Amino acid sequence: MEDRQMLLMILITVSGSRATEVITPKSERVFALEGDNVTLSCNYSGSVRGVHLYRQYAGSPPQFLILEYSGVTTEADPPVPRTTKEIARTNIWKDDWNQLTSRAPDWMERGITPTECLASGHDLPWLTWKTLNRLRVEQGRCKALMKTWNHQTDDTCSCGAVQTMSHLLECENAPQCSPQDLAEPTPSAVTCARYWQNDI
Repeated sequence: MEDRQMLLMILITVSGSRATEVITPKSERVFALEGDNVTLSCNYSGSVRGVHLYRQYAGSPPQFLILEYSGVTTEADPPVPRTTKEIARTNIWKDDWNQLTSRAPDWMERGITPTECLASGHDLPWLTWKTLNRLRVEQGRCKALMKTWNHQTDDTCSCGAVQTMSHLLECENAPQCSPQDLAEPTPSAVTCARYWQNDI
């Protein structure tokens, strides 16, 4: 699945001298899950006449969304095909995923669903986030899978049990967490991922 990052841009139409005018966003970055409402705020030290809002996906040109000018709001004409296609595509993925994957109900219960947004925890260091995702879907370089793939002959964990991906969450020699912890992720899930990140 392709991860897409979107840039929202605010352009302000001003009057008077621009020498002392400053536009400062209250947050440089805002992250949200698909379907969430997002509020973008900025401070401006001048006389504002209009605000233009654009969005831009990586590798694509900016798309005009809204002009707010002297109290009148003008939307793009024709409207930008924001999320009708995106939501429909994600719903198709969910339907196919549920039909083809016997474990889909279990994954959805843990908060793992098809989405066009980055999985939670994406603000963590990449190695930790990658490990979180491998633990979430139970696919990684644990000893049991490495043995299945004929990369090694021993599938025994340091604790003596067979080292499956699910075992990594409950190994007595390592920090433990639950599958539900991984979805958020909770501090215990992050600690567990950091422990295993150089192994799986």
